[in-house]
Amino acid sequence: MAFALLLTAVAFHFIAVVTGVYDIQINQGFVWFDNVLHVIVGVAFGLWWFRILRTWRPNVSRTVTIASLFAFVLFLAISWEVSEYIFFQIFDSFALGLKVYSPSLQEAFFDAASDMVGVFILVGVLIVRKWFPATTQ
Repeated sequence: MAFALLLTAVAFHFIAVVTGVYDIQINQGFVWFDNVLHVIVGVAFGLWWFRILRTWRPNVSRTVTIASLFAFVLFLAISWEVSEYIFFQIFDSFALGLKVYSPSLQEAFFDAASDMVGVFILVGVLIVRKWFPATTQ
């Protein structure tokens, strides 16, 4: 499921690049579509970590699970934004062509915040679906 979500986000990113969705939104002043994709990626990375955690430590508490989900996704979000910045500094024409860059610190912050919204949604779903125990250890 996590892999399918990541592939979907990547596919929609490139569809947006080819169709000019990003250019239209850049001209309007706010690229909301990218934030939607980051929410999807936040869910996907959270699912990925949830599966790894449940494999390694199947009886870990809800508190540890939730904290580690947020920490893992935040780590990946920051790592991705730093990677985008480095890619833009070294291969600026490729980064511009692929729309894989954050033009400002504010944009990078909104991207990472959108990833965190995704993990927040995931945690809500996990609680509602009772996919981990309510007890803490």
